[in-house]
Amino acid sequence: MSTKEYEGKFIGTLKIEMVDTLSHKTENGVTVYSVLTKGGRRFVLTQIGLDLMVSDKSQDWTTVRSKHMVPLAAKMLGMLLDYGVSVGDMEHLFSLVGGSVDQSLNRATSILWNGDDKAFAAGSETNGNERTLVMADIILKEHDAKKDGGGETDKPE
Repeated sequence: MSTKEYEGKFIGTLKIEMVDTLSHKTENGVTVYSVLTKGGRRFVLTQIGLDLMVSDKSQDWTTVRSKHMVPLAAKMLGMLLDYGVSVGDMEHLFSLVGGSVDQSLNRATSILWNGDDKAFAAGSETNGNERTLVMADIILKEHDAKKDGGGETDKPE
């Protein structure tokens, strides 16, 4: 689906006005988009998230969340089976994943507030539920590219 084909469709109850392809890709090479909805709300979504969450008609947010999370949960379960993770290791695994997510979001927040990642400043104007790992990844890569003398990347708003 081209980015123009998303325009006029919905994410939840919000009508999509414009979709732009960002230069950023995920670690697995998945394309990332900036999605602007009527009323000015902006989302940063991957191709996978966009395909799962976009609909021809308005949908409640619980439905959208399920459409997005249920396939992910199924893939995660498959990976747990493939790796032979024991029931006893589940808590440790989720602690590792949660800690990594927290560290990435805290580092990205610190960069936004302080211009660097040396100290975390608590608080943010952005609701934590609206932050995504993709947004944090873009911020971190932009920061690292500048630190290493590289160019600009796509900074989420």
